[in-house]
Amino acid sequence: MDTKTIQMLIEIAEANLKVARREFNQIRENHNPDDDLEWEDALDDAGRESYACEEVVRFLRANLEYISNIERK
Repeated sequence: MDTKTIQMLIEIAEANLKVARREFNQIRENHNPDDDLEWEDALDDAGRESYACEEVVRFLRANLEYISNIERK
């Protein structure tokens, strides 16, 4: 993959990460003591989603760095 494509994918992944973090924070702030189990499950799911998005961004940045180093040689 070329660097332009990876950069575009990073932009998309970062936008997805921003949404995932916003959803996580929204769920965390809207805690309803009556629905503790549902809230904990939703918070856990949102946390996993945020983590997955972070990993995609890290992966793409690492690939961008790798490809950039190859192109410099």
